[in-house]
Amino acid sequence: MRTQAQAQQSLSDKIYFDNFEVLDEHLFLIAQQSGEILAQIYNSKEGIVEQNLIKSGKGPYELEFVGGISYNKQTKKLYVADIQNGKIISFDDQWNPLNEKKLGITYARKLDAFRQHLLLTPGTIITEGTPNMNRFPIAYFLDSLELVVTDTLYFDLGKLKLQEIKDYGKTTSFDLRPLVVSSSYEGLYLVVFESFNKIFLIDRNSELLDEIELDINGIETPKIVRHSSFGYGLRTYTVLNDFIRRGDSIYFSFEQVSEETQSGLIKVNVSEHNKLSTQKYQISTKLYPTDPFRPFQVTSNGDSIFGSDGIDIYTLEFE
Repeated sequence: MRTQAQAQQSLSDKIYFDNFEVLDEHLFLIAQQSGEILAQIYNSKEGIVEQNLIKSGKGPYELEFVGGISYNKQTKKLYVADIQNGKIISFDDQWNPLNEKKLGITYARKLDAFRQHLLLTPGTIITEGTPNMNRFPIAYFLDSLELVVTDTLYFDLGKLKLQEIKDYGKTTSFDLRPLVVSSSYEGLYLVVFESFNKIFLIDRNSELLDEIELDINGIETPKIVRHSSFGYGLRTYTVLNDFIRRGDSIYFSFEQVSEETQSGLIKVNVSEHNKLSTQKYQISTKLYPTDPFRPFQVTSNGDSIFGSDGIDIYTLEFE
């Protein structure tokens, strides 16, 4: 009875989560952007929350709004960033806090911890007066121990051909939502933008090496739409929003945009000659999101691939 009561108490602490990350076979970090408790350690086998990890606040090892999360499977360290002010917290393999640093990088949406690298990709909102569009800072290398910026990756935003989007000039701002991921090759990085059907390969010097265009549910670019009361605005799609690693490949997630389309993964390989190749996999597992605007998130332990509807976690199957 005592065990059952403890399980019920732990389960009562469970939150609806916006993002998740696998830690081992049954343990997951589940995170919510806002709320009293922002991150927890969840045991999917037992169906219980084992530990509240991050509280909401401005004190030591607290965050205000959760942004990027990443678990380094090589070093067994966990990283969680504040999307609003760029504060980042690191944890050891027992989920004890190691260090924290307030970077002052706003819109800290994505983290990638791989081997000895820790990459932070902030959101990119551009306006008519945005400088250095042809060499725009797109991601930052962080020291994995000290959590300070050590280097920067740049990207030529002209490669997105924004000017070709109908009515592009009628918006006051444009949210690009990039994601930069370390490839299995040292010094090579994949660059994607959440609502675009292109994948780019750059090196440590930010030189573009290759790019590839995809057919993802008929999506090419975001659209500019006009509202009768609010004027022109941006309509985005949730594609290339999240990623996993399996072997030497990176898989980016994409989401269905209508009843006739399906969610899935794009497998990306980098050849020894720095060329990109892709393969598309559609998911057969039925997920029922609690929020129609919730992005399709995935995570993997290197073997199984997991998806979620924001309440439960599922092992995904593919057609």
